Amino acid sequence: MIWKELAKFGAGAEAFHTLVHLYFWIGDITFPVFGIQVGSRWNVIGIVVNGSIATALGLYAWRPQRT
Repeated sequence: MIWKELAKFGAGAEAFHTLVHLYFWIGDITFPVFGIQVGSRWNVIGIVVNGSIATALGLYAWRPQRT
């Protein structure tokens, strides 16, 4: 049961992370990370990857228990 609760938290955190990347992509905001300029292409990759992780965690966390 504790793993499903942790997955719910992780799904919410990843969903928020996805929305941040979406905001940066729509606003065309760039920022440096370790000296590399992160632009819209990296934000699209972040949207897809983080959105997929959030979806997978959400499906695991909220699916019914097998009996």
